[in-house]
Amino acid sequence: MNKVFSLGFFIALFVIANASALTNDQECAEDIFDISARYLNLKNFTYKSKNGVVIAAACKASPTNPNLILSVFAYDSAIKDEKNLLVAIIDEKRNQIVSSYKSVMNQDFSTQFSENSFKLDTGRYQLSDKVRAFGVRFDNAAISSCGEEGGQNDNLTLFVQEGKKLRAVFDMYMYWYRLIEGIRCNPNSEAIMENAYLTGAVQRNSTNGFADLLLTAKIDRNRVEHHLLRYDGKSYQTGSQKPWWLGY
Repeated sequence: MNKVFSLGFFIALFVIANASALTNDQECAEDIFDISARYLNLKNFTYKSKNGVVIAAACKASPTNPNLILSVFAYDSAIKDEKNLLVAIIDEKRNQIVSSYKSVMNQDFSTQFSENSFKLDTGRYQLSDKVRAFGVRFDNAAISSCGEEGGQNDNLTLFVQEGKKLRAVFDMYMYWYRLIEGIRCNPNSEAIMENAYLTGAVQRNSTNGFADLLLTAKIDRNRVEHHLLRYDGKSYQTGSQKPWWLGY
């Protein structure tokens, strides 16, 4: 059931250009690598360029507690084409991870990492009076092939803290493109592509305890489209009637 919770006049935008929420300098200090290595019980937990196992990482201070560091690491697994993912909140004073999320990401021709593929997004994602999410953005370093007629990038995942666990409640790409005419990489055919750049806003209305999210797509030729997402108790869902820029 929908209801309205008290957020005053607040509406937060998922705007990638927000310099205060998404800065370029998100390097992880050595002690953060060390704390994460102890937590994972791993050796050589540093960048590949330093003969380690980490292929991408980002760290940023929590906007609500200066003693906490938000972090994300992708690192080698025992399986060649799989990379382990660790998203964690680290208490620097206690030198330990206080909340975490683990997963696996596949690496193939369509998904590639660079050391700077991740960014922590600390925009004010106030999903309820007491719950503020933070985001992890993934910039895929793979190069689009001529055979692809569409694709996506700038994946945004929003996490909420539930004790010692972090839970993903939103996981969507914020940039989409598709071929609408012609053939790509063909000198005899003019390819016309359509691009959609997504932003979002936290709404005053809520569903199942979390604020509704309004996505706005700015599409080529000055078109603007909107789509409302509602929380189903586990994650935000697009619904069955979704636009092309939320998945083919």
